Amino acid sequence: MLQGKANDGSCEQYGIAVRNSDVEMFPVGAFSFYFIDQFEIEGGPPGFAGLNHDWENLHLSCGGNSKKKISQSAHFKSSLNAQTHAGVSIPNKVTHRYRGSGARHAQAVGADSASIAQHGEWANQRLATHYPCKIPSDVAMRMTGFYNAK
Repeated sequence: MLQGKANDGSCEQYGIAVRNSDVEMFPVGAFSFYFIDQFEIEGGPPGFAGLNHDWENLHLSCGGNSKKKISQSAHFKSSLNAQTHAGVSIPNKVTHRYRGSGARHAQAVGADSASIAQHGEWANQRLATHYPCKIPSDVAMRMTGFYNAK
């Protein structure tokens, strides 16, 4: 990525897309990867064997009417409920709400503090203004349950 909210110097930065080794840990992520694979890699719609094409008009996050888009506030509340159910701690600050729980998760699975600081760009107990140029694989592997699979 050469552009972004915190990339003032236009330095090359990297993002990461990972799934947890335990699908039940966060099934929404596993479902997302299924769609990424089917649409982006395979180049076609997902194959739901035995189903007709009625599902194509259904919204995955819906309110009372499954054929109508969900409102932004209802989607936000639904996301919060899913995260709460999964045990994800959600602080008050919305823009960086995953950072604190992510750091605690990494610490709980044994990632060292230097890697966590680099991964989340934590500096002096506050968020820094630039993301790291490389994501430490140790943190990503541990947080997704693959830390024994090196």
